[in-house]
Parts: sequence; C-alpha cells; structure tokens
Amino acid sequence: MNKRLFLIAAASALLLGIGGYSYVNHHTEENQQVASPVIETELNATEPKLVKEDKISADHAIFANYEEALSASQVVAEVTVTEKSENVIIEGKGPSRGYTLTEVQVNKVFENKIGAEIGQTINVLEPTYFAESEEGLIRFNYEDYKKMESRLKYAVFLVWNEERQGYWINALEQGKFSVDNLDKAEMSLLSENSQYAELKKDVIDSLYGEVPKQENAVPSFTPLDESKYEGIQKEMVKLINLHAQYVNEQDEERFKELFNYQDYGLPSFEVLGLEIEDFHEMEGNQGLVSMILTIKPHEDNSLNEDLKFWYYIALNEEEGKWKIMSID
Repeated sequence: MNKRLFLIAAASALLLGIGGYSYVNHHTEENQQVASPVIETELNATEPKLVKEDKISADHAIFANYEEALSASQVVAEVTVTEKSENVIIEGKGPSRGYTLTEVQVNKVFENKIGAEIGQTINVLEPTYFAESEEGLIRFNYEDYKKMESRLKYAVFLVWNEERQGYWINALEQGKFSVDNLDKAEMSLLSENSQYAELKKDVIDSLYGEVPKQENAVPSFTPLDESKYEGIQKEMVKLINLHAQYVNEQDEERFKELFNYQDYGLPSFEVLGLEIEDFHEMEGNQGLVSMILTIKPHEDNSLNEDLKFWYYIALNEEEGKWKIMSID
C-alpha cells in the first residue's frame, strides 16, 4: 500500500487544523498553496463505490490517557453522527488533500475551553476523504482514522478551526471513541492496537464512570453489503439492515420510523444473521423480498433459530422515503 508522508509544521497550523493534530503536505512552498475547498458530494450523499482504501502517514499526538487528550483539546463532547456529510477536496498543486465535513448532534458537553456556547449541532472535520485516481475512487485515511458511522454515538476530542468553521477531531484516531461500541472499524482497531484500546478504556471510564451499557446488549452481526445492489433492491437492503440494527439496539423510536404505519412493536429476539432468499420485485415504487434471519430469542437458554420473513416495502410519496409496509 502506497503511503505519503505528512509532517507537522508550526507555520502551517491553520491549513488543516491546530494543536496536536496539524499536518501539511511535505512538498515545496509553492506546492503548499491552497485554494478554496471543493465540495465533491452533496449533503446526505451515500458512500461512493470505492476501489480501495489507502493510509496516509502523519505525525500526530499519541495520548497515554484521558488527561493528556483533555489537556490537548478545546472541547470534549458526546455526539450522535447525522447523515449529513460532505467530501471536501482542497485544490492546489501536488497530490490531492482533503477532509470530510460531518454534521453531528451534540448530546453532552464534558469540557468547553472555548467559552462560546456549543450549539445543538456542529460541524466536525474528519481526517479522511476520497479522491479520483487512475484506478477509480480511493478513500484516503490519515493513519488509523476511519470515518464515523451515521446514527452512532461517539466521545470526541475537538479543536476549533476558524477558517473551516468547524471542529477538527484532535490527533486523528486518538480523538474519537465509539460510545455504543457499534463502530465496526473501531472494533478491528481495538483488537490490533493495544495503545488505542487502553486509551479508550481510560477515556470512557473517566467520562462515564464505566463503559455505558445498553439494555439487551447488542450482538455482533454483519449487515448485508448494500453496495452489491442497485435501485429498489438497494432500498430494500437498507431497510432490512436498519430493521435488524434497531431490533438489536432495542431502539423503539427509530424502529417505528421504518414502518409506514407505526403499530409494530419491537420483537423479542436479537438478530444474529441475515440472508436474502429471493427478491420479488413489483412495479414502480414497491417490492417484496424474502429473508432468512438467524435470531436468538430473549428467553434465557433458548437456542438460535433460522426464520423466514417476507418484507414488503414501498415508497411513501408524501415523505419521499422508503418504508416497510409489512413483515410476515
């Protein structure tokens, strides 16, 4: 995997952030001239089809514990990631550079050294972006940072950037931690990087007293790969994935939002596996798909079961959203 070396330079602190996480292309002064950012995707755009991911080496702070991360940051908060996200490419000579601008909902502010009130929603600048290459679209991640997943909760350590009017995640992956433990990329990082695992434990213990626990702990299951489908099939798969996710999280409010009529209650099982048996597409804005769900009933000592379900979905023209009409 090709790597490009990015070094900290004090004079370039306003290019892509400040504090423990500033970095800049290692090129000549002429090549470091930066034009206005170019927005490559619109709000609410889905993840594009990428040919691969690449890692960019970067000098950044490595925190030993929560206190070090706190000392180097201006804001510490718990946030929920929205679906509003933009890929930003910074124009200039030399290799592409960029970041992702993500809107998050602020649930709780643990520390605010800026003084100004933190809004209910803020823009976070994530050190990851995708760009065109001869091979196709490539996502570039600075070191071990991976893009936050929409709808998930994170504890974040932030540094304000006046030029970009947003908050950088401080020190790349050292400044972002999944609170609900559902971030798949973080799960992999925790298993591979003992320093990050120890830091996350200290951060969560310091902020919450102990690792936050959800009722009916969420089992580990792999959602269906939405990128393999197109059109109405893709809309079906998205709804099926969300249905399984909210069942496992026991998130009744979001669960009910999936349905055209909100008279469905949360089922008394956990989803362990998903398998599409067959699509039965219907005309226009509706379709039917048969699914095999591997489930574990909530009752103690009950065995896992494979059950067949029919999902009937349709486009709610009034809301402009795909909804589950019924599950049989």
